[in-house]
Amino acid sequence: RGLVKGHAYAVTDVRKVRLGHGLLAFFKSEKLDMIRLRNPWGEREWNGPWSDTSEEWQKVSTSEREKLGMTVEDDGEFWMAFDDFCTYFTDIIKCRLINTSYLSIHKTWEEAVLKGAWTRHEDPLKNRCGGCVNNRETFLQNPQYVFDVKKAEDEVLVCIQQKPKRTSQKEGKGENLAIGFDIFKVELNRTYRMHTLQTKVASSIYINSRSVFLRMDLKEGRYVVIPTTFEAGH
Repeated sequence: RGLVKGHAYAVTDVRKVRLGHGLLAFFKSEKLDMIRLRNPWGEREWNGPWSDTSEEWQKVSTSEREKLGMTVEDDGEFWMAFDDFCTYFTDIIKCRLINTSYLSIHKTWEEAVLKGAWTRHEDPLKNRCGGCVNNRETFLQNPQYVFDVKKAEDEVLVCIQQKPKRTSQKEGKGENLAIGFDIFKVELNRTYRMHTLQTKVASSIYINSRSVFLRMDLKEGRYVVIPTTFEAGH
């Protein structure tokens, strides 16, 4: 059917498509649930029903196709019936979009983006790849980031990401590292790194994924998030 097994596609649109032509289509109002997908490779498209050159498109008026932005190109983007999508795909990953505008009348978020690295050093004071909390002697050598919850209780979203490993696959280093993080509540006046374990309030899973995400509700106070690799020294 043209789909690549085990491959991820992006969902770019979902529509109810009106079938038929002219006034008959308007009054009959038969509609089909459809979804538009994109292959990040920019090629290799679905070639089943409702693919770019399939005869099913003859059931749709020219004006309706124009509304959909229908094109017949091998550009990696294609439409398919939602029933077929449910048949051939097994998982959906949703990305949560957050509103950070201070001018919005809806709920807004404070966002912080921080960059760091798990770097190895023989000097414990400079080592930053101590592994997960199972590595008691080196865990607190990992990078540490502080944040405050300013309301009595608030929702917090934390996501860590690692660079994709595709560029180094030729060197035998194509696998993602198993990564995760722990969050600790600390004193309100803490301005330096933790050197002893404090009260742990949340933990993510550890997985060899590009990113790891966790949503939680936290009480007012100061917190430290410690992102780590599962194994020390990586």
